[in-house]
Amino acid sequence: MVVGMARFERRPLGVALTRDVRAAFERASGRELGWFFDQWIHSPGHPRLEAEWSPEGEDLVLSIRQAQPAEWPVFTLDLEFEVVGGGADGRRAGVCVDAREATLRIPGAAGADSVHFDPDVSVLATVVLRQR
Repeated sequence: MVVGMARFERRPLGVALTRDVRAAFERASGRELGWFFDQWIHSPGHPRLEAEWSPEGEDLVLSIRQAQPAEWPVFTLDLEFEVVGGGADGRRAGVCVDAREATLRIPGAAGADSVHFDPDVSVLATVVLRQR
């Protein structure tokens, strides 16, 4: 994305439309980004996530739900969680959430004391995380 933005620093007055920014980002990344602009620019709202975690056998299971209003879109998000405590302390696991509900299983992490959502703070969302 930085390469895409650098193209606009060389433009007179730095004027660009959203479609110009999208095209520059797509050229810089080599990926189609219509979904990204649809969800973050052209649609209302932001992700409101509710996540619960609990041990299940030897594993830790997280249930994730997008709880934003129905008129807002379902967001596509790459989420990461970090286990705190127990034999899996510091272990991270991720899941791509592209539906209203998703589940993540972290093998061998049932003894966790807690779980951190998005330890690198890279996701824009309102989050409620609790132990079940």
